[in-house]
Formats: sequence, structure tokens, C-alpha cells
Amino acid sequence: MRFHRLLVGVVLPWMLLSLSFAQVRSGEDMGRSGRDRAVHTARLDRLSDCDAVMDYISAALTNILVQQRYGQRWWDFPWILGGDGDASPQEYTSTNVQEAGVDEMDIVKTNGTHIFYLNGEELLVLKSWPVGDTEIVSRTTLEGSPHGLLLYGNILVAISMDWNYQGDDSRFTSYLRLSLFDVSDPTQILLMRSIDLESWPVGARLIDSDLYLVLSGFGNVPQVVWNLVWRDDLGLPDLPWDASDEERETASEKARRILSPLVQAVVSELSPEDILPLQREKNEGMTVPERSLLLSCRDLYETAEASSVDMLSVMHLDLDRPLDEIDGNGIFASGWTVYSSSRNIYVGQSSWWWGWRNADLSSDIHVFDITGDSGNAVRYSSSGEVPGWIQSQFSFSEYDGYLRVATTMDDWVWGTQGEDDARESGSVISVLKDSGAGELGVVGQLSGIAPGEQIYASRMMGERAYLVTFEQVDPLFTIDLSDPENPTIAGQLKIPGYSAYLHPVDETHLLAVGMAGDEDGNLRGLAVNLFDVGDFSNPVLLHSFEMENETRAWSWSETFSDHHAFTFHGNILSIPAYLYSGNDFFSGLLVLRLDLENGFEDPAWIDHGEFPPGPQSWYSNFARMRRSIYIEDSLFSLSDRGVKVNELEHPEILKVSVPFFQAQPGGNSAKGVDGL
Repeated sequence: MRFHRLLVGVVLPWMLLSLSFAQVRSGEDMGRSGRDRAVHTARLDRLSDCDAVMDYISAALTNILVQQRYGQRWWDFPWILGGDGDASPQEYTSTNVQEAGVDEMDIVKTNGTHIFYLNGEELLVLKSWPVGDTEIVSRTTLEGSPHGLLLYGNILVAISMDWNYQGDDSRFTSYLRLSLFDVSDPTQILLMRSIDLESWPVGARLIDSDLYLVLSGFGNVPQVVWNLVWRDDLGLPDLPWDASDEERETASEKARRILSPLVQAVVSELSPEDILPLQREKNEGMTVPERSLLLSCRDLYETAEASSVDMLSVMHLDLDRPLDEIDGNGIFASGWTVYSSSRNIYVGQSSWWWGWRNADLSSDIHVFDITGDSGNAVRYSSSGEVPGWIQSQFSFSEYDGYLRVATTMDDWVWGTQGEDDARESGSVISVLKDSGAGELGVVGQLSGIAPGEQIYASRMMGERAYLVTFEQVDPLFTIDLSDPENPTIAGQLKIPGYSAYLHPVDETHLLAVGMAGDEDGNLRGLAVNLFDVGDFSNPVLLHSFEMENETRAWSWSETFSDHHAFTFHGNILSIPAYLYSGNDFFSGLLVLRLDLENGFEDPAWIDHGEFPPGPQSWYSNFARMRRSIYIEDSLFSLSDRGVKVNELEHPEILKVSVPFFQAQPGGNSAKGVDGL
């Protein structure tokens, strides 16, 4: 059980964080060059000009160097890196999103007549209407590593990461590529615009025609700065590994006095363009891409403690005017969890991602106003802090002017707990409100939820919240949020196993996908549960479906980690599901009919195993099922090998089968198939 928790909570974030620039925030250790040290405040201040930006960078670099050598202990882990034919269908599914009207980036999009699908590095366009004519009509190879798609009318947005291995532009060694395609003719999609942003994609949202990109840019700091803290000729104090806090503070202060002027001297020779993230665009007729700052100096905000030269930014582009300049706001901070309402974008950063903040288990939240009321499409508005760590975007919910945040206080990552009683309080729901003066303050809080357990799933809708925690059993909590200043637990239900994703069926029923288990906390396999929450104080498990569990069997679904893989249409649920038993591995689409009275009926499996693998498939023994779409009365299943169209009400009936690749004689190599 501990291994499972460490795998989900530690290994996966490390893989992402290894790409990030180390950020430091310690209210007692941090000071600013030339300023009195500030008590930590969530509010950020707008920088006046580029000189102020460079002053901030100098102070932040000094503090990072000091913390790097004197602030950490042996258990800390810093990552330091330098720098359409017939009539259209009337009904079809869209991406499963958290908030209505706020579209999210995913690997598949459809307008009913065509499906746009990212299959590895290839963008496939499939004709999907009429259903009987389903076929591949175009294929485009995207450079780098595609992350997802967004679709607005005849504009398809592709977001990917790319790496410049040739080194023809030393600054753009890794970057986000924003590609806008005209798909008015799906058989020959045209690239309208391509922009490289020197940042890492954190998230993307589309509200009407407004595209919002949440980016994390890493400071391009010369190596000479990082070398300063380890030089033996500067008189930097030595510090034993087991030094006391007082000894560590004394050494830090002395080191800061030595390092500050040296850092300032290096920074004074640089410009903002040398350090801050850039953007570049190569238009027709240009031989060299035009480069500029991602954001101007006056669009940046500084934190109270100079602690990072990373830049978290929210960029905006109106797709009704796709050739306009991109605008936005940025702050010197990090953030990796994105939630968006129709009015605000929230970006959260939990301290447990950074080893040195274990003693201060908390999460920062930064808010960007996207209403346009200020005259700007994006405006940084406020920041706040809540106790505990954030599990996912579903840990957030905005309602009636309040932000609700679900967090876990238990320091389960390292298996330790501090002296503070709050550390043992389990999970917390905090209710916050923007003061209007840059502070997102807590106005109500509920703590003490399931001590010693971590949040596995949460869903907040209106005045109700549902929370799943897990250690050995799965308590489903119903939480009353009607009084923002006094959230309370209304009821709870304990069952073996856990839920990883919660989905509302109607006002009184809740679907959950997760793992079944026993009373000792042993997990048995994939399970789908239906809860009756009509009596909010007494939630009831109505029905459950569990994958057959043989000896040594193992099952899983991509839905556990990505809600976009969950498709519920009418009374039909379809999710990718994987089953391993002995030497057999199955990957397919699980289809269930939900009857509120009788439960889950007519389970069906759609298998793509007969499709030939792609030429570079390392998992050639099975087809990796990814997504499903409903168009009218047809169910489309998409894997990395092909697409099948089955009857919606009778998924055992196959209508159309389209492989993506054609097997070649003499081996597993394959080539693309452009149609049936």
C-alpha cells in the first residue's frame, strides 16, 4: 500500500518536476537584497519596469543559491537546471470537462462530421459522418511531443512540446509549439500559424473564442551563477550536515552578504531577454524567426519573498482573430494544477513538490481574472494560501464568488508528521474569497477529515461536495457548502477500495470509477460504483460492477488519472480498461449500460487486438485503448492502432473497422493506411 502511494504521489511528480527550475520559499530564511525582509504574504505586486524585474531576479538568484547550499538537509531534493458532405449529426459527445462551457485540451476532438485525433506524433483526421463512410481523410506529423487539441469552428489548435537537438537557436532548446490549423477542408488541413513559446505547458482552456494557455517558463540563468555557491575562494562558511537551525541561519546570512554583490554583478551584464522566457514566430517570407519577450516587464508580478526566476504565465488569444498578438500576465512563481471557471483561472502549487518545504505543508493559489472587465483579456488579481497539498483540478471549485479547495494535510509522501496538530488533521476543505486588494483569504474551513488518509477523488458542485479518501477503506464524504463560513460534513459511507473519479449522473446519483478492495486494504481490480446521494446525510452504494478477478489478475483504467477518458452519454458508460492475468494482457473499451433500478447491465468489450501495430510501437502485443465518442446511435472507440464503430445500444454489433496502419510482410513494421 505504501508503495502504491509513493508511486502515485512521488514518482510521477518527480518525472514532471525534473523539467522544472527549483523554486524556494522560506519565510524566515529569505531576504531581499537591499530591502527589509518581508513576512510572507500571498499578495503579489506589479513590477514597474525592466530595471525592477532585473533587481528582483538578482535578489531571487541570491536567495536560491543560499538555500541551495545552506537551507537544505540530506532529505531535500533540488532540481537545478539552467537555463462536411451530408447533413451534420444532431447529437455527439464533446470532451468530458469539469465546468460547463469551459473546454479542456484533450487528444481527441470532434464536430460530429469529423474526428481529430492525436495518435502519438501524428494528427489524424477521420470522416465520421455518415457513420458508414468512416475513414482516414488526412494525416499530419507534428514535431516534438504533442500534448493535446482544442477545436473552435474551423480552427484546430495543437499544443506540443518540441526540442531543438540541432542547436540552431541556443535559447529554444525546448519550447511549447502552438499550431493553428485551418480544417475547413478536413482532407487537406492548412497550417495558419505556428508560435514557439519558451515555456512548458501546464494547461489550456477554451471559452467561446478565447484560448487561454497556462505556461511555466524557466529562467535562462548563466552557469557562472550556479558555480558561485560552490566556489572555495569566496570565503563561504562551511556547514556540517547536522547543523542546527541557528547555525544554518547564521551561515546563510554570511553567505548572502558574500554572494549578493557577485550575483548583482553578473545580472547587471544581462538584459531581461537574456533570462526571461521568449517567444518566436516565423511568418511567410521570413528567413529568421522573430523573437521577443513572452511578456513585457510591466506584465509581470513579484512575490513577497524573492524566491524564483521561474515565470508562471497565462496567455490569451482570441480565435476570432487568430493572427493577433498573444497577450497575458505573468508572475515569478510556479504552479502545476489548473482549474478554470468562466470568470477566473486558478493555478495551484503544493509545497510537497519541493523537499525543503516539508515542514510547511501548504499550497499557493494564484488567480487570473479572465472576464475582461478591466480592459485586459487576462489580469492577475490575487493569491492565497491553504494548508495541505492539492490532488488535482477537481480539488477546486468556484461558486457564488467563493473558491473552495480540498487538500490533504497528512505528509504521506515522506511518512512523517510534524508537531503541529493540524498536521494530523487529515484532509481540509477551505473556502476563500478575493478581498479585492490582491489577497485570496480563507473565510471558512473544515478540517479533521479522515486523519491519516489522503484524498483520492473530489467533486464540488454548487452547495455540495463529495470527497473520497483512502488508506484501507474508501470513505465517501458528503459535505455541505451552503454556508461558506461553516462547511460541515453531512454524511459518510465506508466501503472497501477507493474511487479515483467522481461523475454526477443527476442531482441524486453519483458515478465513481476506481478500485475494488477488501477490508484489509488489498486492492482487487477495477470497479464502477453508483451512489445514491438523494439523502445527503446518508449516501448509499446502490450498484457496483467489478471486473472479474482471477488469481494474480490486475486491472486498471486511464480514467483513474485522466477524466477525459471517461465518456457517459445517456445511460451508456464507456471507459478504457486494461486487464493482466498471467501471461495475458487485454486492453479494450469497457461498455456498461446503467439502469438506476437494476444497476450495471450488458457489459461489453470492444477489442482492437486484431489491428496491426504502428511502426514504432513498443507495446506491439496489444492495442492501447485511449478514448470513446458517441455520434448519434454509434459508438466510436479509438486506440493507438485504429478506430471501430459499434452500435451504441448493442456494442457487440460492429459497423465499421478502420486500422491506422497496414501490416507488412516479414515483421511488425507497418505503414499508414489512408482509408478503407
